[in-house]
Amino acid sequence: MEGVLITVTEVDLSPDSKLARISISVLPDKFYGQALENLRKKSKVIRARLAKKLNWRVTPKIYWAIDNREKYAAELEEVFKQINDEG
Repeated sequence: MEGVLITVTEVDLSPDSKLARISISVLPDKFYGQALENLRKKSKVIRARLAKKLNWRVTPKIYWAIDNREKYAAELEEVFKQINDEG
């Protein structure tokens, strides 16, 4: 996807290493849906590459999730700026 920045913000691996929840941030945020769709389609390829690199008995199944922390932080920053400008 040209003009879209996807950042992995967190990886949560289950204790048995069978599941990985990978949180991503997408800029601009209007492309979240398309980014998730593309990553889900490419999960098999990503898992295959991980299997080669990690050399683990089990390669985790990947679940993709959106990380909205940056968006919420920007919204809070705007609210605080408005409060500061009023006071």
